[in-house]
Amino acid sequence: MKIICILFHVVKKKNEITEDSRLRLLAGAELAKENEEALVLFVGGGGLEISGAELLKEFWVKNFPELENEYFVLNSSNNTFDNLKEVQSFLAKNKQSDEVEKYLDSTEYKKKIFLEWVLRICLLLDSKQKMIRVWRWFSYSK
Repeated sequence: MKIICILFHVVKKKNEITEDSRLRLLAGAELAKENEEALVLFVGGGGLEISGAELLKEFWVKNFPELENEYFVLNSSNNTFDNLKEVQSFLAKNKQSDEVEKYLDSTEYKKKIFLEWVLRICLLLDSKQKMIRVWRWFSYSK
């Protein structure tokens, strides 16, 4: 089973989708168009009136009504590591934990976690976030 996992990006304005979240949703929709059988997971909590995952789902339903992929809202996590644990727990309940374990042991996953730590350090040193482009290039290029 293929899984498309869309992580919520922290909002600056209450109950509003950020540009980063919108881009993640657009990319997820493109993947869903290519993989009609793929399961879509909206992931993210947050101390909002509505969870980040719910905001993602609402945007998805409103903007991509033609997509018929099954989806789930996972909204009890508030950071990247908790997001991963929540997804892992969901997949374990749905007998997909072997794939998660394999991914967690992969070089690709370890590279992304390393680069996330690099990004955090860069953001501390570069408050205008100029390093985000570099991080995205390294993180998402093959």
